[in-house]
Amino acid sequence: MATYVKLSRCQQAITRIGLLVSALGTVTAVAQSRAIAQPTLGDPAQGLKSRSSFATRNTPTQYYFTVHIPETAQPLKTIKIQQILGVDTITFQQDESKAFLGRSNQGTPLSLDAVGGAGEEDTLTVAFAQPIQPGSNVTITARPRLNPDTDGVYLFRLKGFTADASDPGQSLGMGRIHVNSD
Repeated sequence: MATYVKLSRCQQAITRIGLLVSALGTVTAVAQSRAIAQPTLGDPAQGLKSRSSFATRNTPTQYYFTVHIPETAQPLKTIKIQQILGVDTITFQQDESKAFLGRSNQGTPLSLDAVGGAGEEDTLTVAFAQPIQPGSNVTITARPRLNPDTDGVYLFRLKGFTADASDPGQSLGMGRIHVNSD
């Protein structure tokens, strides 16, 4: 026969907090166990910069993502840009994407092997014809159809991959684009 104890609201809240803390501890342990593998690019990229040519909603624009590849990294073959925050989903015009060696779209144009999104409308994947060497800066120009209808902050995760097909990739950082209503 089970015995039930009636808990006050305060005791119930404390119990829920305890369960939440326990669950977070489990999630942290799992995340740490998955992070043991050594990244293939070396140190994480530093100095990720992002900007847009126009910040007004519903306006044609280009997004610029500039990444510095550290001296200690391996050559970079592919960059994946994925929207992870924002009210509206941004769809990129893949055939309008370009890449440049340097800190702006005025740098040396780079040849691309492929540009795609792997069937995901919020993702843009750029594969370079020649890997980007360590110590270099690379700027990717991504053109959405239009800036989103809804103003706010749109956050993008950039992930880099070497030419090794088994490379799980490494985070290059987050890019932030602000969209305004005026």
